[in-house]
Amino acid sequence: MPQDMKARARSAEARAESGARKAAANPALELAARAGWAVKGLLYLTMGVLALGLALGRSGATDQRGSLKMLTGLGPWGDVLLVAIAAGLAGYALWCFLGALLDPLGQRGEASVGRRLAALGGGIAYTALLLFCLQLLFGQSGDTSDRTLPRAVATLLGRPFGPWLAGAAGVAGIAAGIGQLVQAARTSFRKDLEREDMTEAERKTAVTLGRFGLAARGGVFVVIGWFVVQAAVFRDPHQAKGLGGALGTLAQQPAGRALLVALALGLVALALYSFAAVRWMRMPGAQSPSPLAGEEAGGRRGGR
Repeated sequence: MPQDMKARARSAEARAESGARKAAANPALELAARAGWAVKGLLYLTMGVLALGLALGRSGATDQRGSLKMLTGLGPWGDVLLVAIAAGLAGYALWCFLGALLDPLGQRGEASVGRRLAALGGGIAYTALLLFCLQLLFGQSGDTSDRTLPRAVATLLGRPFGPWLAGAAGVAGIAAGIGQLVQAARTSFRKDLEREDMTEAERKTAVTLGRFGLAARGGVFVVIGWFVVQAAVFRDPHQAKGLGGALGTLAQQPAGRALLVALALGLVALALYSFAAVRWMRMPGAQSPSPLAGEEAGGRRGGR
């Protein structure tokens, strides 16, 4: 009986993966996923520009939600842009969920589990951003992370073992940031690109942008996670800061503005990498080439 149950479970898993791979091969999904990468690039570009303005002494929201809220002041054209962005966010979230299900790089063991969890987290995060976008379209006022994060920490602190829960959340944020710094160092993200279709110069540029961008985003996660840990230690939810508050506090530190400029440029680099992914992203379910295949193909095209 246990063997029969295992066989049926494997069969069900195979059917689910087969169905998901067929969905991933749908041209409409590929178009939606590429549109999602474009939207992601636009959001990070806006965040980078706003963070650079913050380094120069200007105030304003700097997170993705704040970038979306800016569109509500553009009248009907803002609504049109929000609809287009919502469609792109839906496509990107679906792309992430399929990536979590399909293990597009064909990895096994811990590497596969880590990538699947990262893709699942991305799908959840961008689904939440999609819901926020729809909220704006229906005329509701949405809050940026500078308001939602302290409220979430306050809710945790009000529960049994609240400081420990909040502290664990902060540590998780720091760990996520360190994970992205490791990705930047190892350049493992390059496997997400169809490198065999890129020239050597294109590959080097994309990897450089991705490395700089991931390092900047990892640094942002570490800073935000640190503030959440501080809120847990002092049992003060106001210590927790979203992206805008964290960057604003950073700008007030010695050499903080220089570091803030570096983070802003990193977010711009991440935006440019996202734009590159629009062209060269590897769809979930696609077979990953051998590491040498992309290098050889790129080398051949690089000599054109």
